[in-house]
Amino acid sequence: MKKLAVLGVFIAVAFVAGVFTAPKSDLENSNPKVLGVEQTLNSLSVEQFNSELNTGKYTLLDIRTADEYAAGHLKNATQIDYYQTKNFSDYLNSLDKNKKYLIYCRTGNRTGTALNIMRQKGFTHVSELAGGYAAWTASGFPIE
Repeated sequence: MKKLAVLGVFIAVAFVAGVFTAPKSDLENSNPKVLGVEQTLNSLSVEQFNSELNTGKYTLLDIRTADEYAAGHLKNATQIDYYQTKNFSDYLNSLDKNKKYLIYCRTGNRTGTALNIMRQKGFTHVSELAGGYAAWTASGFPIE
């Protein structure tokens, strides 16, 4: 019986140690590898997002609805509605997976899921705007 108790304690310790030392998910790593493909999928502050936009090396995607886009958007953003699931997926399939993309939605909820979808589709360089369009406008950055 004592051996069983010791084994139980050992298993519990191993479980707890495993939980607290588990590797980070792909989205938490700054440079995760998925299926051997180098990927950069991350969340950027408004200031970081603006800096990346200013490099001109990214394609900017607004994944909000057409009505949200019409009410105001970031300059040079291409609108593709995340909620139009088939169209959104087809549009992503048409893009070059190796180019760099910046994406945003209203508050950042949709972009979190979109990052996962894009990762699964093999995109290698995608960054989202933390806090979305709401954070952008609250920080006083320009819109059209």
